[in-house]
Amino acid sequence: MTRIFRVGLCAVVSLLLLSHISEEKATRHSRLIEQPLRQHFEAQNAQFRKALFALKDQIQDTKTPKRGFEKKWLDAFRQLRLAYKHIELLTAYFDPYNTAQLNGPAIPKVEYEGYLATSRPSYSLQVVEELLCDANPIQHRSELLQLIDKALAYHEDMTQVVQKYPLEDWMLFDALRQQLVRICALGLVGFDSPVLLHSLPETAVALEEMLYVVQLYESHLLDDKEPLQRLRAHLYRAIEVVNATRSFNELDRVALLRDHLSPCWPWLYRLQQELGIEPVEQRYPFHTAYNIQASSLFAPDFLKRGFFSRVKTQVLPPKVVALGRLLFFDPILSGNGERACASCHQPEYAFAEPVRFSRAFEPQEHIGRNTPTLINAVYSRLFQMDGRASSIEEQFHQVLVNEREMNIRENEAIQRVAASAEYRRLFQEAFGLSEAQRPDFVMIKAALGAYVESLTAFNSPIDRYMRGETDRIDPEAYRGFNLFLGKAKCATCHFIPLTNGTVPPTFQETEVEVLGTPAEKNTPKVSPDLGRYNIAHLEQHRHAFKTPTVRNAALTAPYMHNGVFSTLEELVLFYNHGGGAGMGIELENQTLPPDSLHLTAREVRALVRFMEALTDTAGLTQRPVRLPALEGEYARWNDRPIGGRY
Repeated sequence: MTRIFRVGLCAVVSLLLLSHISEEKATRHSRLIEQPLRQHFEAQNAQFRKALFALKDQIQDTKTPKRGFEKKWLDAFRQLRLAYKHIELLTAYFDPYNTAQLNGPAIPKVEYEGYLATSRPSYSLQVVEELLCDANPIQHRSELLQLIDKALAYHEDMTQVVQKYPLEDWMLFDALRQQLVRICALGLVGFDSPVLLHSLPETAVALEEMLYVVQLYESHLLDDKEPLQRLRAHLYRAIEVVNATRSFNELDRVALLRDHLSPCWPWLYRLQQELGIEPVEQRYPFHTAYNIQASSLFAPDFLKRGFFSRVKTQVLPPKVVALGRLLFFDPILSGNGERACASCHQPEYAFAEPVRFSRAFEPQEHIGRNTPTLINAVYSRLFQMDGRASSIEEQFHQVLVNEREMNIRENEAIQRVAASAEYRRLFQEAFGLSEAQRPDFVMIKAALGAYVESLTAFNSPIDRYMRGETDRIDPEAYRGFNLFLGKAKCATCHFIPLTNGTVPPTFQETEVEVLGTPAEKNTPKVSPDLGRYNIAHLEQHRHAFKTPTVRNAALTAPYMHNGVFSTLEELVLFYNHGGGAGMGIELENQTLPPDSLHLTAREVRALVRFMEALTDTAGLTQRPVRLPALEGEYARWNDRPIGGRY
């Protein structure tokens, strides 16, 4: 719920990834619309550069304040933003790096390499927007001119990159899909225009560019034109709806997504099939995070689990998952044989825990953080609340060997598992081991990881409604969803459809935020937990934590990394008042805007109803009926409880 935060610079098609396609293979791809599209792009690109100079001229000509200069500056900036949206479809796809420099968030970009981090300032159009909207923009005149010069440099580099690539049809369909996700998850919610909220005109232009590209294919269709007609009709109607809406907060985003934007997804695939354009997934199955054959942006298979996993497969081996499930509930993986993963990640609470702080290995102590849900945890690039792990397997390693959590050595864990004939057989069947081979710690982590990766859920009442499987929805939840996407600005951090911090449209990066979370309720003192700062001691990340999913939030109370808020109502009110800053906590690096959202009591309740309607744990919460028997010295633990004692 912020307009200022890091964004990934990655995109599915980058210089490196495109270079993996050999010249021999590339020649097999068609370029049906390359010439007209190239001409169109060059014309629009020239208009964008012209708009940059127009804004620069406006600012240069205003050396002393004149009445109405602010409006002229803002009008020129709005025209610049619209001009950018005319070229975004191609520039964001072919040159994600310079595009992000030009259109990224207004805070420094942080890059990590292990426990080292670097930060570089943002010079994007969002910085320009903030300065133009300042109470006294004339004082920023010199800085604005410098920013425009940087934008011109980014644009020059960006133009050269785009001109290098052939506009092959498989690339263009990928670009269309990315743009559709970008519009739905970023454009409509105000991500690109956080202060001016110029999102609706910009969304209309972005949709118009999609429509232009799609229509270029009409002359290449021989028989079935239905995919093009359906796709065109949805885009036309979406543009009409957006243009007819008077203000940012009035748009019915839920209806627009359900009725027109999400249905574009399957029709894009149908059109590509009809044109005989080879999908890149046939050669590179995990080239993209999204499934081009999904029926909806809210379909359970819209995102590929394997794209996020170390195990590049769409189907998890059932025997590995079943083994991981047993290990997850088995306390033999703790130093004292008393604790299991399920001690803190309890299935009845969406694999979270209904207490403020997770209990430590010493039961009278705690680890100082709340337990997050594991459902849909796989759809992330960071693990642990401070993002110190880069995979689920790495997270399990850190937790198992941590003296304050599971407190077990690798060799001891292996010996205990090997002390069970049943476990030995299960490992052999799951990993194809011979009878002479024994499990190792890598296999233990892999099995646990596979089980957690299997905990995916996209069948909540909201999902079913958005897929058109039902027309019934709680009116308050519907209203809350629109607030989530609009006025409340929740979706600018909790990106749809995941509602977590993994950034669309390429889903290559997971965000962290500094919210100013208090140590206690109604106390203007920040939580002492430094979060991600502890990894590389970067000031920007002092008190920063990973943005969690909102899905199943109704089951995972209390909330925040320190469990300070007991109810969803308390949580929403915290955001409504501007986070820690609204409570009087002074943090220079707070990424949540300090301004009030001006939500009414009814709107707060509607947001809560929406989050309640995101609940879905069906088929995930059943515990094992028994655990494998142990032999030898470990037989004394054969009465161990499923899920641990504490």
